[in-house]
Amino acid sequence: MEWLDVVRENIYDIIGLLGVVFYVASYSALQFGKLDGNSINYCILNGTAATLVLVSLSKDFNLASAIIQIVWITVSICGLYRYWKNRVAPGVGESCGVHSSRQDYRQKHRSNGQAYQPHRSDVRVSRKGTITISS
Repeated sequence: MEWLDVVRENIYDIIGLLGVVFYVASYSALQFGKLDGNSINYCILNGTAATLVLVSLSKDFNLASAIIQIVWITVSICGLYRYWKNRVAPGVGESCGVHSSRQDYRQKHRSNGQAYQPHRSDVRVSRKGTITISS
């Protein structure tokens, strides 16, 4: 089979192109508001993209490209760690480091027929950038 030989010869290029598709898909979804930059899906998509591109570099190595892929993988792993660590803590929602109380607060006030309007005392931002809205 000729097509199988072509795939075998170009497997690293195919893997790298798949990584590019993941990068473009995740960044496009972020820019069009379909994906939250703090979500686990964004962490996974970027980590997967970087891993695929790094694997493709084993054929035609480029130091600068390898370094940036390793950085992307490291940042994605840190994001996943942050996600799982915060998921265990009480009051933490589905995204990396954003408390669910904000969403709970909005939902509570919507169900009461009130418009969502946080007061100054309700919104707290930690030094790490975590947003907490008390209800």
